[in-house]
Amino acid sequence: MYEYKYTLLILALTLGYGIYKKKDLSLSLFLLMGSLASNAILFATPQTTGRVLNTGLVLALASLSFAINAIIDKKPVKYACIAITLMVAIPFSQSYVNNYSNLKSVFAQDQIRTIMIKDGYSEVPIYYQGDVKKESDKLDIFFNEEAIGKFYGANGKIKLIDMPFDYSLITPRNIKINDDTFLNFRRLNDIFVFEVSNKIENYKGMGLFFRLKMDDGEEINADFVPVLRNYKGMKLINSYKIDLHGKKIKSFTIGFYDYKKGINTKSITEEL
Repeated sequence: MYEYKYTLLILALTLGYGIYKKKDLSLSLFLLMGSLASNAILFATPQTTGRVLNTGLVLALASLSFAINAIIDKKPVKYACIAITLMVAIPFSQSYVNNYSNLKSVFAQDQIRTIMIKDGYSEVPIYYQGDVKKESDKLDIFFNEEAIGKFYGANGKIKLIDMPFDYSLITPRNIKINDDTFLNFRRLNDIFVFEVSNKIENYKGMGLFFRLKMDDGEEINADFVPVLRNYKGMKLINSYKIDLHGKKIKSFTIGFYDYKKGINTKSITEEL
């Protein structure tokens, strides 16, 4: 909303200067009328949100662009505008790629959630949007438990559960672990996800340690707090996102440490 107001203010000043200089602003004025008309029809709606003004904002920005182009005569200024545009295009391109990747991921997650509800699950994971850098660029995660349940014909409400990784990347393929507590693991980008058995309850109150050994011999402490989550009948725990600095992992060691006894009660090493 603020962007729209400021754009209209700058546009009004630019058009005023252009009219004073007797420039041809016909295309700019045409786009401005389209911008105002696109939002004028919203007065008939009972309720609106800020994002519905985006159409008018885009048209206003296009109008401002043509107005500035009409009043600028000097070539150096135009070249400067081109240079600035190219500079802005670099972070925009990166943001666009990240947002596209996020939309693609969320679409896949939505398909998974729909299938889970149809299969009778009463809890579905929240959308994971970890690749989006700006909080304002994230999708709305509004979720009505009762309405969703009625829409799909479920018996009762459909509840959301937290899932701090992209579960659309989870496939039936996993790497088995020869242990009765840690059953297998998957590596989803820079996050390790472990499927565990009910025996993990035996280690309540103990600290979990997770160490990575890199191919150059460096050891990384990646300890995390194990939060148990149920997903499609699997009990999962996950590490935090790990910055590997482009290095490859040779092996990892995971286990539990008993603070009272001062010893490791479980320690498993897996080669990668």
